[in-house]
Amino acid sequence: MSISSIPSVSPLKFWEVFASVVKRNLVDGWEDKYADPTKWTLLMKINLIEIGEELHFRSIHPEYYRIDMGYYSLGSAVHNYYDWDFEVAIEHENNGKSWNYWFDEFVKLAHINCGLRVIITYLGPYQFNRFKNNFSQLINLLQSRKYCKNALEWLIVIGPNWIVEGKSKVRRDFIAYTLENRQLNELTSFSILQQGRNP
Repeated sequence: MSISSIPSVSPLKFWEVFASVVKRNLVDGWEDKYADPTKWTLLMKINLIEIGEELHFRSIHPEYYRIDMGYYSLGSAVHNYYDWDFEVAIEHENNGKSWNYWFDEFVKLAHINCGLRVIITYLGPYQFNRFKNNFSQLINLLQSRKYCKNALEWLIVIGPNWIVEGKSKVRRDFIAYTLENRQLNELTSFSILQQGRNP
């Protein structure tokens, strides 16, 4: 079954399942848990997992959407703390040995609603070649998301390391790519690293 064929949940359906699960799981003495925010939160998290199961969804790990850094801009209402826009979401993935870590960060950022998504990663020679050769997998994944249909702005920064060119290893400086029209486009290179230093 493809993701796009899985039905969305309506507010009414969620409310019905919520009411059923919470009613079923509230036992005598629930008032004591309600009086203790920590105990009540734990009870509600257990209920929320069960609600997801009844809706035929899988639960996202509670901390999954924590990002490494984000930037926001303030609106025109000077004293309104809620008048802001999420401009940039940044993930810094320092485990370049595994394609899966990097791929996971990419998928996570695809679901974040902001102006620009930035991934900074460090890929070894094999991973760098795999990144360039298999990027169409990521593009196809983006295109298949049910709720990520807007054009997404991306910057992918690959940190310094050694890559294989021919039969020799060559040190690469930081390089950056944008994602435009389903293609990776390398941006103008800047000499960031000092000469003579190894990554």
